[in-house]
Amino acid sequence: MLFYPFFSFLLFFSHIDTLGIVDAFFFNFSLKSILKQPYFHKKT
Repeated sequence: MLFYPFFSFLLFFSHIDTLGIVDAFFFNFSLKSILKQPYFHKKT
């Protein structure tokens, strides 16, 4: 049970290897949704 997070970590990166474009898109989308918080819009 100790090696389960490491196994899921390897599974996650093998999933990125197969679907790298889709995962990069969704990661970029979630990162932009985090950056859309009111703290980052004080410049405007």
